[in-house]
Amino acid sequence: MIRTTATRYGQTATTYLFRTCELIMNKRKKSKATLFNLQVFLNENGDIELETQSVDPEVFIKTMEAGMPSYEATYKVASLIRYLKSINDEIYERSGRYV
Repeated sequence: MIRTTATRYGQTATTYLFRTCELIMNKRKKSKATLFNLQVFLNENGDIELETQSVDPEVFIKTMEAGMPSYEATYKVASLIRYLKSINDEIYERSGRYV
């Protein structure tokens, strides 16, 4: 049995992006922001759980334009996030065949 726990465009990921952008702007320390994350777990009942966290591409664009307007790859990164989301949707649909 596959149990899916999708936090698509999760608040946690978006909040982290805001904080990371703020840190980079202040140049206090270098940091990384998780833009997309897919995890697969085997729980104690033997069930597979899929969890996804992702930053909303539109929120990413707005955040980057407000916090780092000189970053030139904003729209390319947003497109990558959209692509990863589409692949993620396919993974969710097809994974039922394997379990």
